[in-house]
Formats: sequence, C-alpha cells, structure tokens
Amino acid sequence: MCGIAGVYEYSTAVGNVRPDIIEAMRDTLIHRGPDGEGLFLSDNARVGLGHRRLSIMDLEGGSQPMIGRDGCALVCNGEVYNYPALRRELVDEGARFRTKCDSEVILHLYERYGEACVEHLEGMFAFALWDPNLERLLLARDPIGEKPLYWAARGGRLIFASEIKAILEHPAITAEVNEAQIGPYLMNLVTPGPETLFKGIDKLRPGSIVVCDASGIRHHSFHKLPRRRDLREVSLKEASSTAVEILEQSLNDRLMADVPVGVLLSGGVDSSALVALVRDREQPMATFSVGYAAEDGGDERREARRVAAHYGTDHHEIEIGESDAIGFLKRLVHHQDEPIADPVCIPLFFVCQLAAESGVKVVVVNGNGNASTIPVAASSSDLPGPDNKA
Repeated sequence: MCGIAGVYEYSTAVGNVRPDIIEAMRDTLIHRGPDGEGLFLSDNARVGLGHRRLSIMDLEGGSQPMIGRDGCALVCNGEVYNYPALRRELVDEGARFRTKCDSEVILHLYERYGEACVEHLEGMFAFALWDPNLERLLLARDPIGEKPLYWAARGGRLIFASEIKAILEHPAITAEVNEAQIGPYLMNLVTPGPETLFKGIDKLRPGSIVVCDASGIRHHSFHKLPRRRDLREVSLKEASSTAVEILEQSLNDRLMADVPVGVLLSGGVDSSALVALVRDREQPMATFSVGYAAEDGGDERREARRVAAHYGTDHHEIEIGESDAIGFLKRLVHHQDEPIADPVCIPLFFVCQLAAESGVKVVVVNGNGNASTIPVAASSSDLPGPDNKA
C-alpha cells in the first residue's frame, strides 16, 4: 500500500504547480506510506507528482517517482503479479532494469506499447505516468478496482490522488456534498462509481484509464470481461485438485514481498486453507485473529486457535468491544473519506493494526475463492487504507 497524488495543468503553456501543494497533498497519505516520500516537478511547472511509500519489494531501490530513460515519470500504488514474466520478456528484448521493483516494469512497457501497456499487466494497481515528450498524463486502475484512484478537473487542471482527502488539499477544490449520490449510497451502502459523495470528485472505474493532454481529458475502459466458460461435471477429486491448484497459483503470484507475510485467520475453510498453503512458503509464519468481548456467538477465535496450533503458527489475536468500536469511528470517517456501510471495516482495522505492531507488513486473505494480499501500515496509529473499496 502506497499513496500517490498529483496535478497536471494541461490548458496552459506556463505552469504554476507548486511543490508545497504537491507535498501537502502527498503527506495527507502518510498512513499509506510511512517508509518514504518522493516528489517530481516538471521543468515547466505544469506537472507535479507525489508518492508515499510502504516498502514491500526492493526495499533499497524501489523509491518513487521513478524516471524512465526517455524522461517519463511514474508513481504507482500496488503490485504487478506477472512482473517476473514481464521482466524476462523485456530483458530479452533489450530492456535494462535499474531496480528489482515490480513498478519499474510499467515504465518499460510504456516505452514499447504506450497507453496499451495496461493491457499487459496482471495485478492490483493504480498509477500515474507523465510523458514529457507527448505532454500527456496517463492514469490507470486495475480491472477489479482493488486499488483506489480519485480525480477531479478544475480550471484546466487534472488533480488526482489515492484518497479524496489529498485532492481536498488543493486550493482549487472545495468540499461540497454531491446530493445526487445520497440516495444511491443509502440503497447500495457504498457510492457507485464513477461519482462520489463529493461533488465534482470521481473515482476512476476499475479497468479504466484517463488520458490527459492539451486537447483535454479522455477516459475509457481497457479491460474486457472474459467469456462465459462452459460448465461440466467433474469428480470430487478433480474439483479438489483444481481448487488447490488455483489457490497455489494465486499465492505464487502474490507472495513476492521482501518483508514478512502473515495470514488473517478466522478458523473457517478459506483462511485455514491459506494457512496450510502459505506455511510451506513462510517460515516462521504469523497468523492474526480478531474477536469480540460480547458473547453473541460471532467470535471465531476458538476455531482460529485450533488451526494455528495444528499448523504451528506464531498466532496473535485481539479482542474488541463496543467502546473500542465507538472510539474508532472518528478515525474511520477520516480514513474512508466517504462512508462505506460495511461493519467489517472496524475489525479489519484492529486485526491489521495487530499485524503491523507485530512487524508484519503484508497479510494474506481469501475472498471469493481467490487469495489476495493486503499491505498493512507500519505503526499502530495507521489504517490499512481504503484499498478494498468497491
């Protein structure tokens, strides 16, 4: 989890992007990236990019913004799962990498394919890439929308960030309620894209890109849904083998971190399966569970302890009560920017905080039969961030 922010004044030949504004936007995202900071300002002061880093891969050489050999500048939040294969292909074609960071592959892909570089990426990502040769800014978000990216257009400026609060730091932006979205929010418990509850601030749709240059702002989808697959009857043995194969592949793609990785363990089938699979890759392996002080039948810690004992994990757990949840609400509102009416946000914060305090920066979770990783903040005062927003 990192944080990105920036401004492009695309309608003027003489820019007025100030570094203090980019720094103010960037540093509202320190909870997303407490390990490092970066700033890029174009020579004509029309473009500014900011980056807050949570170091997960190439701890020494992966700082951003990254600058390509043709002068392109990149800020990225996320992880490119097919990075190893892409790197091998690009090296075979003559590319020379300066880091071991997966984000660098985006710069090399852009050199070869331009906007179509996004079609080669598999992973969870949101990035901004400035091309000084074409005077063009490209914003992109992964096909599922795991990583957030918001943007607004004001007075010939494109302003973007990982979170709305960073956009609100720009002096051209005033916080106004988008009344048209109150009804859809109450119906769906989250604001459907592309609009948000902030008037004039949109979220980039999953699998979409925004292209901005002197002619204006254009956006379109780059991801196509796969064709419907034919279903067939299979034996229990074949189905089980296929499920394990899919989970193992998901883990192989995602466990590329250069930092300790843990598992969020509820004791259910999904998380227990992940513990069994991750155990062979992470030694020692830490697991984390959350429970409730009230006896309401919803506490799964007993099952989690049994699984942790069976696999010999370094198990940690935390208990939260009503006062903990109420006391956290103010911080929850701050970090989410616009509300998400999903109660899982509260226990997720506390269990990720527990992982961060234990020295773990990445945790593995299971959703919809597919393994996913959540980077967690590095101090007890940080929130994992809104990466799991719809």
